[in-house]
Amino acid sequence: MANMTAKMVSAYLTADDFQHTLLGEDEDVIETGMGGLDNIDHLELYLFFDEDGNYVHIRTKEYVKIPENLKEKIYPVINELNLNFRWCTFVINTDNELIVKMDAILDMDTCGEECKELIYRTVGICDEAYPTIMKALWA
Repeated sequence: MANMTAKMVSAYLTADDFQHTLLGEDEDVIETGMGGLDNIDHLELYLFFDEDGNYVHIRTKEYVKIPENLKEKIYPVINELNLNFRWCTFVINTDNELIVKMDAILDMDTCGEECKELIYRTVGICDEAYPTIMKALWA
């Protein structure tokens, strides 16, 4: 079912000329990205679908690389961002990369439109938060 949902979302994105790629052996993951943003040049994301196709998990690729010596400095900022942006969660992964993730329930009748909106929300939030993150790291 995840494969079917991914293909339905892919068909919607294709019809809307939204660049993306189906990945995975079962083509159940979508990779996409956006460029030309106000504060960041380009952001890439993955959309993962659960087995039943009822949920999507969106995760960015590396959003910001956090130097090891600055991790403690950035945690309060990440906590504040997580409080301010209810749709997304900012997380530092094991490679010291700040990523942004989001989970949502999908309606099969509107899953393409929903996923496109979630992509735009994720990218917009990342773009809006970027100056705050950079200021915290380098100020």
